[in-house]
Amino acid sequence: MWIFYHSPARISRLAELAGKRIAVGELGSGTHVLALALLQANGITGTPTTLLSVDADDATADLLAGKIDAVFFMGDSAPIATLRTLVHSPTCRFQFHAGRRVHPTF
Repeated sequence: MWIFYHSPARISRLAELAGKRIAVGELGSGTHVLALALLQANGITGTPTTLLSVDADDATADLLAGKIDAVFFMGDSAPIATLRTLVHSPTCRFQFHAGRRVHPTF
């Protein structure tokens, strides 16, 4: 699971995304199911958090434009070029992968 987000400081827990606008993948996708499960396990189930079911291209564009605060990707839900763009974006941060803190290199 890849989670990219906007924040002046690094987050250390998913619960810190409460109240944010979060893209959780397309309805019916594995990303959507797992993102909702992870958020729910961290106390995020809805209002005041906005959960958006959008595809990877729209989620990436919206994150880069500042229209949303975080995006979840899993497996091949986003092309490597998209991940590379987000990793190298000065406005985005990456924090979680399979529940562990990592810093990817592309």
